[in-house]
Amino acid sequence: MPRSILKKKKSKQPPERRVYRSALANMWVREEIGDYYFLYKAIDISEGGIFLEKKIAKPNDQTHSVLKFTLPKSSRLITVGGTIAFTNVSTELRPPGSGVKFINLSLQDKKLILKYINQLH
Repeated sequence: MPRSILKKKKSKQPPERRVYRSALANMWVREEIGDYYFLYKAIDISEGGIFLEKKIAKPNDQTHSVLKFTLPKSSRLITVGGTIAFTNVSTELRPPGSGVKFINLSLQDKKLILKYINQLH
């Protein structure tokens, strides 16, 4: 008895990468790499990372940076390590930029980010 082979339809949308619930963010983030610093606008944030508009970098680059920012309506400066998780150069789904994964986020800062996300949902 012959088997029929079904082809999966290819989705035009990339697979969802999110592990954590995120919220829109409209804030500036200072990224420090060695003796250099850069300012980027954050589009969204989760307890796992942040999306920085117009930051174009190679995914899985081993470069680690330090991110510094304050959440809207907060005075606490969050300082956390970061590494590139993915980069989007297409403007179809979101503006060009990079998702930065947090490294060694403190428990206090994680709670502050979660509180911010929960207030928006």
